[in-house]
Amino acid sequence: MLPIARGLRTRIPFASVADVMRYLTETPRVLVYGDDAEKFGLWPTTHAQVWGDRWLERFFEALEAGADTIETVLPGRLLADEPNAGLVYLPTLAYPELGEWALPTEATRAYRRLAGRLRETGLEAAAARFLRGGIWQGFLAKYPE
Repeated sequence: MLPIARGLRTRIPFASVADVMRYLTETPRVLVYGDDAEKFGLWPTTHAQVWGDRWLERFFEALEAGADTIETVLPGRLLADEPNAGLVYLPTLAYPELGEWALPTEATRAYRRLAGRLRETGLEAAAARFLRGGIWQGFLAKYPE
């Protein structure tokens, strides 16, 4: 299993290309990226940014220019070349925001208050793996359509 790097998911294509490249070079580990294609032109403002401002083209150019420090590989090759890191227990949701959205309204408010306090005290990163929100079935119950 290859978990998607949240740091990439939240930066691509919203941060500057320079910021994404800095993140890639300053993070000493394997990073996996996969995301919604909608971010590349269907979400508000993304078409102008990704295509009009050439964000995607500039990002690929930066990856090519940084090939001496950043290696891009296909998932299959990574799985074949790297040792298994052990068991992984996956959450029922694709990313943390879905857990927040799955909660009933009052629980969402409490979750946001707690997340805000953790952010204010600098504990957000340390608590992230323990603070999950709701489950997929709760999301389906809240949004039956």
